[in-house]
Amino acid sequence: MGRRRPVSSVSSHMADDTLRILTAMQERWRGRLTTVFRPQGHYALDHNDICTYPTADIIVDSISDLVRYDVAAFLDAALGRCNVSGRGYDCS
Repeated sequence: MGRRRPVSSVSSHMADDTLRILTAMQERWRGRLTTVFRPQGHYALDHNDICTYPTADIIVDSISDLVRYDVAAFLDAALGRCNVSGRGYDCS
């Protein structure tokens, strides 16, 4: 994806249900990626993963929830100005 479209001036987005994958992609893209976490299955209940890896920029209960976010919300999340979340996680 990065070869086809230079990402120096563009923010890209990735949605996944695994924080480990989102974290690896965020490290590779170094802040040029807005991560979207959709907890489902055993990943939604994996306390170790939730508390080991950083929180995604956006957390949704359903992929269809993404239609309510505008471009500004994605850009703010990508720039670290906010963390858009419909759900909080307690790692204490």
